[in-house]
Amino acid sequence: PALAASDFCANAASLQLNEAFPIDLSQATEDGDVGGCSGFKNFPGSALVNPTGNFYKVIGNGNSMTTLLGSDKELDLFGTTMAVLSGSSCSDLSCVVSDCQDCRWDSVEGLPYYIYVHYFVGSSLGPDNSMSLTVVA
Repeated sequence: PALAASDFCANAASLQLNEAFPIDLSQATEDGDVGGCSGFKNFPGSALVNPTGNFYKVIGNGNSMTTLLGSDKELDLFGTTMAVLSGSSCSDLSCVVSDCQDCRWDSVEGLPYYIYVHYFVGSSLGPDNSMSLTVVA
């Protein structure tokens, strides 16, 4: 299958606050290049090991932000969680919060936040794994 562009941090799909964005992890790579984010799988506080997923991006507005995953399936069955990273560029990311389905953090106005929606190798997302991602602030 073709590589999904949002497998890479630099090509992260942009999200609008308070709007559901349809996501599909069926084309995500297994333990592939996670956007050139040095040490991504080992950043402090992370539970990420062999993640498979895609990047999404939102710009901070100075308020508290929360990510919400929506699905017609039970997300816990597939190990679907998120990590939120921040930094001025994809090569300068640090962990904000990880291993959550409803991630919450206090944003800095104008700072990009990269949301990595992932599931773990060995879990079985089916071909009908339609989900949505919403960031509320």
